[in-house]
Amino acid sequence: MFVWAPVLVGVLLSVVCASVFYAEFATMLPRSLANETEWLALASDVSARTHASDTASRLGVLFALHLLHIYACLPMLHFTKVLYGMWLGLWLGWLSCCAFELLLQLLYLTLMPRCQSHTLLLCTQRSRDAGHIFVDNARSPCPPSPCT
Repeated sequence: MFVWAPVLVGVLLSVVCASVFYAEFATMLPRSLANETEWLALASDVSARTHASDTASRLGVLFALHLLHIYACLPMLHFTKVLYGMWLGLWLGWLSCCAFELLLQLLYLTLMPRCQSHTLLLCTQRSRDAGHIFVDNARSPCPPSPCT
């Protein structure tokens, strides 16, 4: 059960955040990408509701939403990416979004515990020696890993 605890917490947090987000913004979300005035009205309304009037506070809101999208599986990532573009402009929004997502991935990779598996290294070496490193084989020459 303890192994599934982070997954269950993530799913629960995602459902709660999505429910709160939907209850707050469901009536305001545009149904089409073609209507620019609806998206501009939405961006200014979100800015007013979150008290994000300057660039620093808008970045804080965007980064918090982006963090919830990546780590807590909060839906509607496209909505956040549209807000990046509306609030920061096309290029600055795109660069900020990409840089923050790379930072989140770097944090995940550096903070996750590594399982030093001799079995995995042995399996990789056997596959390299056999010339099947990039082939998906149904019958693996490797014993099951103790990390799973």
